[in-house]
Amino acid sequence: MPRYKAPFDWEFKHFQLLAQRWAGKDKRLQDYACNILAPKLVVLDNYIDKLEDGEVKKRLEEVRTLLKRIGEVQWIQMADIVTNLALKVGKTTINIDVAKELGRK
Repeated sequence: MPRYKAPFDWEFKHFQLLAQRWAGKDKRLQDYACNILAPKLVVLDNYIDKLEDGEVKKRLEEVRTLLKRIGEVQWIQMADIVTNLALKVGKTTINIDVAKELGRK
């Protein structure tokens, strides 16, 4: 007998799927998620996009990498205990198969 799925299960997976597709279109979105310094990263990304290849652009990309890591660590420190436990022991990715969820093959 198939397990009953609450409407919340479907809605949650729907939002996950939309987020995955959106992040697939713009890889930087993954850098902004769960990052306290995301607003600074956006500004820095805009500057980097406008620069021509060279030493300044290379240095700003290095600064961006550092800000990304610092912002993620700060976000994790502020997250609740359940989130921290999930980060420590959980899966690293969740893949949603829409056809499987709808009972199709």
